[in-house]
Amino acid sequence: MRNELKSLQDSESGQKMIIFQLQTQLQETKEAKETVIREWENMKDNFCAQTKLVVTLEGGLQTMMEELNMAKESHAASLKELD
Repeated sequence: MRNELKSLQDSESGQKMIIFQLQTQLQETKEAKETVIREWENMKDNFCAQTKLVVTLEGGLQTMMEELNMAKESHAASLKELD
């Protein structure tokens, strides 16, 4: 009977250790998940900022192309006047 009681106590102790280890692993996994979510949100924010920058640069490029075309037309008209 004492042997059975000792065996059960040892078993309970082992189970408590396993539970503690699993709780620790769960906590580490939760922390890793939170880190990944934060990094993903940062990447998403950076992507949005880069998208806005690209749109702004495309608008600036379009304006410069229009100005270049007007300058070419003006230059061509000036050359025509010289002839």
